[in-house]
Amino acid sequence: MIKTRNVAKDDPLRKQVYVIIIDGTVAAGDNKGAIPIGGLSTYGGEVEGIYLHAKTGPVGGSGIQIQVANGSTDIFATKGTIAVSATTGSSTDVTVANAGVSNGDVLDIDIDSVGSSTAGADITITLVVRAHGSLEG
Repeated sequence: MIKTRNVAKDDPLRKQVYVIIIDGTVAAGDNKGAIPIGGLSTYGGEVEGIYLHAKTGPVGGSGIQIQVANGSTDIFATKGTIAVSATTGSSTDVTVANAGVSNGDVLDIDIDSVGSSTAGADITITLVVRAHGSLEG
């Protein structure tokens, strides 16, 4: 089951927080989830970071590696990663390359690796977007 929600619509710092939950053991592949962007001003916003959590951490390989794409454009130059045997990863581990987003964009979640011996499971992905101008509301 995939759940998406926007949890910070009235943030005075003009930040939007989008959360997607992918239940169960994850499998690598493109378009494993989607984050619809909304609530920004007409000026749009910029992705600031990604935070990751897995109830079951990956074992083996490259851990869990996640890319977020806006259409065919990858947002991160380096992927969000949950290291082998870890359960969290944060935006300090990624470089944002193509940050711009607008209302109506749908960001795709691509899972590039999941662990080679034990795949990670029950992943929560939190994407932080800084709005340009004030938030709609």
